[in-house]
Amino acid sequence: MRIKSFLKTTLFYGMSTAINKGLMLIAMPFLGTVLSIEEYGLWALSQIIISVGAPILSLNSISGIIREGVENPKEGYSSFIKYSKLVLLITIIVGLALTFFSRTWLWYTIILIIIESFQNNLLGWYRSIDKHINYFLTILLKLIALIGSILLIRSEPSIDRLLYYQVVLGGAFIIPFYMRELFYSSFNTIPIAFKKTLIFSTLLIPHGIAQWIMSGSDRLIIKYLLNDLELGKYSLAYTLAMVLMIVNSGFALTIPNFILKNYEEWVVGNKKVKILFLYSLVTIAINLLLIFSVDFFRKYIPLLNEVDVDVKKIMTWLINAIYLLGVYFFYVNILFYHRKAKIVSTITLLTAVINLIGTYIFVKKIGIYGAAITTFASYLIYLSLFVYQSFKIEKRIYKYLKIELTLILLTLILNFSVLFFI
Repeated sequence: MRIKSFLKTTLFYGMSTAINKGLMLIAMPFLGTVLSIEEYGLWALSQIIISVGAPILSLNSISGIIREGVENPKEGYSSFIKYSKLVLLITIIVGLALTFFSRTWLWYTIILIIIESFQNNLLGWYRSIDKHINYFLTILLKLIALIGSILLIRSEPSIDRLLYYQVVLGGAFIIPFYMRELFYSSFNTIPIAFKKTLIFSTLLIPHGIAQWIMSGSDRLIIKYLLNDLELGKYSLAYTLAMVLMIVNSGFALTIPNFILKNYEEWVVGNKKVKILFLYSLVTIAINLLLIFSVDFFRKYIPLLNEVDVDVKKIMTWLINAIYLLGVYFFYVNILFYHRKAKIVSTITLLTAVINLIGTYIFVKKIGIYGAAITTFASYLIYLSLFVYQSFKIEKRIYKYLKIELTLILLTLILNFSVLFFI
C-alpha cells in the first residue's frame, strides 16, 4: 500500500469514525442552540457512558469480527452472527431489568448502549470486508438521528427528550442494515473456533474500559468534585480538542488492517516515519487553528462564549494528549499483530489507575486545569510503555525509533509554545 493510498484510507475512515465517536464535536453548533452549558455537560457525559458501555455489552465484538474477517470473510461473517446472538440475549436481560426503573437520562443512555452494541457488530463486519459505503452510511444515519432529535425538541428542549428521540430514530435507522446482513448476505455461516475469538475480544474489554477511564472519567470526577458549570467548560474544551480525533480515528481503523497485510513493511520500512511526520504537522496546524479561530465563531455559536483563556490552555493540553494517543496506534498494533492482548490490557489498566488517582488529586487541588494536565501525563506514560513493549517484541523498530521520538518531542514543544501567545 502506497503512502497516498494509506492516507486516503485513513482520511476516509477518519471522517467516518469522526461522525461515530465525535458526535460531541459535530453536534456542538446544533446543541449549543437548544441546551445550556450544564445540559451540554450531561449530554456529553451520556455519550461517554455509551462509548464504554457498548463494547462491554457486545463483548468487544468489533475486535473479534475484524481479527477473523480480514483474513477470512466467511469466518468473519460467522463471528458476526455469533456475536449478534449474544448481544440479543444480553439485550433481553438488560431490557427486563430496565422495566423496574424510571425513565431518566441514564435510562435512555442504557438503551442507546444497546443500539450502539448492534451497530458495533455491523461496523466490525463492514470494516473487515472493506464495505466502505455501508460503513459510512451506518455511521451517517447515527448523526442524522441526532440532528433529527435536536430539531424535534427545539420547541421544548430538555436532555431527556433529546435522548428519547435519539433512541427512537437511532433504533429505526439501524434495523434495515441489520436485516439486510442477516437475511440477504452473500455469505453463509461456517463452523468456527468461536471460543478462541471470544476469548481474544473479551480479553480486550479491560483495555477498552481502561481507555475510557483515561478519556472519560475526568468528567465524572469533575461533576462529583466541582459542579455542572465546570463540567460544561471542560467538556467544551475537550470537544474542541477532539478535532484531532478525526485523524486518530483513521489511524485506529487503517493501521491494524495494514499491519495484518504488510507487517514487514511497517516494521522495517520508513513508511511509519513519513506518516508520523505528516500527522505531527497536522496536529500543529489544528492546535493553531483552534486557538486563534474560536473568537471568530463566538457570534455564530453562543456556547463558545464560555471559552476563556483558561479553557484555551486546557484545550492545548488536551490536544497534546490526543496527539500522543494517535502516536500510540503506531506501536500498539505491533502487539495486536502478535496477539499480545494480555500485555495491552495490563498496560492500559495500569495507566488508567494512575490517571484516575491523579485526576482526583489534581482536580481537587487546581480544578479542571488539573484534569487536563493529568490526561496529558497519563497518555505520555501510556505511549512510553507501548513503545518499550513494542521494542521488546520487535527489535527491528529501533532503526527509526530515534527519529520518531524526536518528531514527537518537537511537536509537543511547538504546541505548548502557543500557550505563551494566548
